Amino acid sequence: MWLNKFKKLNIFLGLSCLTVLIIVGVNLLANKFFYRFDLTENKTYSLSKESVTTVQSLKDPIEIRVYFSKDLPPDLATVKDQVANLLGEYSSYNKNLRIKYIDPGDGEKPTKDGVPKLRLNDVRKDKFEVMDGYMGLVIEKGKKKEIIPYVENISDLEYRVTLAIKKVSVLKLKRVGLVYGRGSESLKLNALIGELNKIYDVKPFAFDKDNIKNFDLLIITAPKENFSAAELKQLDNFLLNDKSVIVLFDRYSVSANLVATENQTNLEAWLDKYGFKIGKELVLDNISGSASFNQGFFSFDTAYPYWLKITKDRFNSTNPALIGLDGVITPWAISVDNPAGETIFKTSPDAWLVSGSFPLLPENIPYKTNPGVKSLGVILSKATSSALGEKLSDNSNLIVLGDADFIKDEYVSKDRANLVLMQNLVDYSLLDNSYANIRVKNISFRPIKELKDFDRKLVRYVNLFGISVVVVIIGGIRYWFRRKTKKIEF
Repeated sequence: MWLNKFKKLNIFLGLSCLTVLIIVGVNLLANKFFYRFDLTENKTYSLSKESVTTVQSLKDPIEIRVYFSKDLPPDLATVKDQVANLLGEYSSYNKNLRIKYIDPGDGEKPTKDGVPKLRLNDVRKDKFEVMDGYMGLVIEKGKKKEIIPYVENISDLEYRVTLAIKKVSVLKLKRVGLVYGRGSESLKLNALIGELNKIYDVKPFAFDKDNIKNFDLLIITAPKENFSAAELKQLDNFLLNDKSVIVLFDRYSVSANLVATENQTNLEAWLDKYGFKIGKELVLDNISGSASFNQGFFSFDTAYPYWLKITKDRFNSTNPALIGLDGVITPWAISVDNPAGETIFKTSPDAWLVSGSFPLLPENIPYKTNPGVKSLGVILSKATSSALGEKLSDNSNLIVLGDADFIKDEYVSKDRANLVLMQNLVDYSLLDNSYANIRVKNISFRPIKELKDFDRKLVRYVNLFGISVVVVIIGGIRYWFRRKTKKIEF
């Protein structure tokens, strides 16, 4: 008996030692080979392929300095660990990326490095206090330095870090020109310009003042006036020289009292030479965004068919700039077609067209006629020939969308997906899709599926009576079994 106990003890000790060795071995391998299992739909908690590629391509040392105060409020304390995990994953792909954690101390070091002091709300033990703290990053390579002043959460940190790494790595930023002076001066595009300036050199462009050869991309937004023949020829030559043009076409300007006025410009005739057909009617769709309206002293929100809601299944998923986009709203859009091009996104099959200058009021929605899918934007990468009779190169893109309102500040502030769409199209035009998949990781839109009248009624009655019917059926089955059991006993 004593011998059996001794054998069992040896087996237990052996298994314990083997378990410890396995755990130690797994940890040693984990330090050398990094991998994270991320089961979220958009891989929110792991690095995108684009970020990994960016880090692996680094040939020169880049240092990331992390300034996080030790005693942070409880709601922010976990952010410090999440940042450390994310940066640890970055550094695992390239030894040239060095992560350095620095104690802010009295604040002298982070202040000199450009990281600002923050005023943080601290609620502990039923007490509310305001404390000073630091939660910033500095990404530096040589004389180039990018600062992330405040990391409140990690939802967009990967995008900000990858962007900063790439920005300090490139020698020269590509230049984007915003074409003004065609009736679009009043457009407020501060959000778009601010985001693009983080990656590119964005400048206003005027045909009579600037040299078009110094730009890599031109964005023409909501043109309302004609272009001269010389200016259109400059655009043709620009496309032939491996450059790209994005046109955000607005057929109608909509006033504060919702009256649509048609804009006249000869740019439509120029686009026609490249095969683009610009619609003359506004597009409406039952899959729409919600708009706010005032009626006397009251305001209300309602579905507004003039504000088209573009869901994930309506985007061209084969284009790397459009993968993962969801929930873009395009107000007062028109159709854009080109058989030789690639559709950017489209409406649902329930879309229809309407023309006229009547008020576009929510209570005055026109009846649906001839519903069908409408294309709202096209990318032309290869044309049979340009307007000058020569073929475009593979590196040139002419992108046309039937709406310019979607990128205004007032709409971008409500729908971040609008801004991401435009950023991705700019990246695609400049042959750089490295940020596209990172931007869309935290954008999600889950619309309620549109049901037919019969299906809607069926769901309603199942919800009302379904549980009761199931309970009655289960009770009847149980009663039947109990009666059957009693009969067998007798």
